Amino acid sequence: MFFRRWPSINKFTQLFVLILAFILNVILYNYCSSDFLYQLSYSLILYPQIIHNIRLNSKENFNFVYLFGYLSPGLMFQIYLKCYPTNIYDVQPDFLFVTLYDCIYFISVILLYLQHKFGSRCLIPNWLLKNNDEICVICLDVMGKIDWENQIQLLPIIKTTCNHKFHQVCLQSWLLVKQLCPLCRAPLIELNL
Repeated sequence: MFFRRWPSINKFTQLFVLILAFILNVILYNYCSSDFLYQLSYSLILYPQIIHNIRLNSKENFNFVYLFGYLSPGLMFQIYLKCYPTNIYDVQPDFLFVTLYDCIYFISVILLYLQHKFGSRCLIPNWLLKNNDEICVICLDVMGKIDWENQIQLLPIIKTTCNHKFHQVCLQSWLLVKQLCPLCRAPLIELNL
């Protein structure tokens, strides 16, 4: 089966992938059998960028010129084609299509703006984000590693006055070089290790 390749995937993620695959199959079936959905798919042009930003946690610039100068003429053409009764292709007006098209497009613009303003993963609830992937920014190793045989934590973690966490050994070696927090550059002179 598909999930045997990734034994570390938890059950929630497996269920999520199966649901998405089902939804994708339904959408593709309807997409192939309907001209309405085929034309409506043009409004989804920004969603790959939104997903890319979430996957890579990248913060792309919110470019008004690109969004409203390059992509919006296609939006205006669809509005003209589906709203104006005597258009160049003699297409009958379809106000439901225009409403859906505009809503999908403007929601994607709003999502891109939210990603620019609050970070790429602001759209994902905190309970879905992995909290166990905290790393020490000094040594770039995972914090909280446990030796399961002896039931002890391998490297003790210390929290600074600016609420950042580091391995105690790493922070001691860092403080020999600089008396500043490696993340926010706040002074750490009064810190006793």
